[in-house]
Amino acid sequence: MNDEILIRHLLGETSEKENKSISAWINANPEHKKQYNHIRHIWETSKSLPYKSNIDPDSAWIRFQEKRSYNSDTKNNKYKSLRTILFPLQKMAAGFLLISLIAFISYWFWFRDSGYLFVVHLHSESVAKTERLADGSTVTLNKNTEIEFSRPIFENLRSVQMHSGEAFFKVVHDPTNPFIVNTKELTITVLGTSFNVRKNDSITEIIVETGIVRVDAGSGPNRLERGEKLTLDTRSEELEIVESQDQLYNYYIDNTFELKDTPLWRVAEVLESAFGKEIEVHPEISDLPLTTTLRADDLDNILRVIQTTFKIKITEKDNKIVMY
Repeated sequence: MNDEILIRHLLGETSEKENKSISAWINANPEHKKQYNHIRHIWETSKSLPYKSNIDPDSAWIRFQEKRSYNSDTKNNKYKSLRTILFPLQKMAAGFLLISLIAFISYWFWFRDSGYLFVVHLHSESVAKTERLADGSTVTLNKNTEIEFSRPIFENLRSVQMHSGEAFFKVVHDPTNPFIVNTKELTITVLGTSFNVRKNDSITEIIVETGIVRVDAGSGPNRLERGEKLTLDTRSEELEIVESQDQLYNYYIDNTFELKDTPLWRVAEVLESAFGKEIEVHPEISDLPLTTTLRADDLDNILRVIQTTFKIKITEKDNKIVMY
């Protein structure tokens, strides 16, 4: 509906045909009615704005009549009130408020439709958490992970932006609407699958658990199938695709490390990622295999189990753990 017509309607200057058109527009959509009520509220408020004047409009009108004679052709004309002619301050104030309100509403709808409003930030800090998305897909965020998406855009295009950390996506199958994960370096496109994404300052890693994933990096599109891992070194732009040797990447989902003949060097690598501590394993013990299930929230207990199992020494100094 044209803004000018709405303003004239509130000022009582619209025709009967225009009034019917405005009424139909208001009743056609709840958002129209809400917008109109906001404008009407501003208008009704503006009518109560006080103004002061030293001029008596009635006396002025009498003096005006005394100074001018009217011929017979004009005696029956209906004249507007002198108050309306001399004092349009009310309408000016209301018009200013209406223009400001219309500008605000226009910007609000533009930002909403552009997707800049209703941006959803998912951020995990000290613990992992799982969120269910609007399409039924789920995402589990490891600690210190941040992703975001625009709610209006997501309703039509399943797209999220991953800024940092690690996340496991379990995507609902929809062949007409692919699910897209964007990082700064690459784009991941799927129809329905589950996969893990890990991103830090130097490495972006994708591991496919089920289904098929397409990864578009600088070198072009890459197809990943179940059990494959893609690693992109963001410093050298070197990209590698290999078979994933285990499922330790998803330890944060069920809070356990499932170890099956896992070499000690690999255990140390995962513990480094999980707890943020540097772990050094001496070469002579790096291939010792470990088979057990460990809780992923107690590093001290994990180290005791490793030490007891292999009868090795473990020391820690300056945030660095050494196994020998």
